[in-house]
Amino acid sequence: MVEARQLRPVERFPTRLRALIVTEDERLGGTLARVLERRGALRVKKTTPAVAIAQARIEGVDVVLLDLAAGVAFDGELSARLGEYAPVILLCSYLTQGERERVRASGVAAIHLKHIGVEDLRRRIHTVCGTA
Repeated sequence: MVEARQLRPVERFPTRLRALIVTEDERLGGTLARVLERRGALRVKKTTPAVAIAQARIEGVDVVLLDLAAGVAFDGELSARLGEYAPVILLCSYLTQGERERVRASGVAAIHLKHIGVEDLRRRIHTVCGTA
């Protein structure tokens, strides 16, 4: 008989933040949005880079999760423009030291490696937004 897998208890945060996931990968965006919302304390919308700035301005978000797909160059201008509306957390698999310096120079609030768990991402979001 297979046992049902139980999730660890999650930390409860006092505020329900509005997050915007900016990604070209529809599957990743949808999956991450569902997982973060199920874990509580976040309302998540997903969008593409082409409309991200307009949506951040219109929606009034608390944090932007900017997905850097493998093989795609970091767009510092997009990051800086999104940073005018909310802190930006870059989601990536790997960054060289030079890329990391360019990312920091663009004003990104935090870098989150994709192989690190969702709970760590939630804590980082709340730390960046000052609600931890």
